[in-house]
Amino acid sequence: MTIYETIKNRLEVDTDFRERRFRKNGLCELVLEKHNKLGVMFVDSSFLITFAEDYETYRRIWTKVLRENKHLRGSDYDDGEALEQAVQMGMEYEVGFTQDKKLINKL
Repeated sequence: MTIYETIKNRLEVDTDFRERRFRKNGLCELVLEKHNKLGVMFVDSSFLITFAEDYETYRRIWTKVLRENKHLRGSDYDDGEALEQAVQMGMEYEVGFTQDKKLINKL
């Protein structure tokens, strides 16, 4: 089964996984299942590097699955941009910087 299929299946079965606030937990579970390391208390750095790479792959594909399957989106999906901006403001980032930069590049 591909990563896409794995994520899509989990989204179809687990409605909590559709919500952004539960995304990390669900993705970690999927990557851990892939590596079959659920009971391990100590892992070496090479495992953590591989885990992080796999996690990012799963996260990106999670986003793609939701983009392509609107019926699987959580209730907070459309709030994503506002939530991101709120976090950016809390971290004193310049909100909208990316959009401004894109506009400048077009000119």
